[in-house]
Amino acid sequence: MSSSTLEQAVDKVIKSTEIIIQNAILLQQEVNQLCAANQCLKRKQEASRYFIATDGSLTGAEEQQKAQEYEEQLQESSRPQT
Repeated sequence: MSSSTLEQAVDKVIKSTEIIIQNAILLQQEVNQLCAANQCLKRKQEASRYFIATDGSLTGAEEQQKAQEYEEQLQESSRPQT
C-alpha cells in the first residue's frame, strides 16, 4: 500500500469521525430540547390534576384566572436562572 493511499484512507477516517462527532452533538442537543419539553408537559399535567383535586368545580372566569396564573408560573420557571 503506497503512502498516498494510506494518507487518503486516514483522511477519510478523520473526516468520518468528525461527521460522527457533529451528529452526536446535534443528537444531544435534540435530546436536551425534548427533555425540556417533556418536563414542561409533565408540570402542566400535574398542575391540571392539582387544580381539579383541590378546587373541584370552577366557573369559567375562575378557570381563566387559574390558567393565566399557571401560564405566568410556567414562563417564570422556564426563564434561565441568572
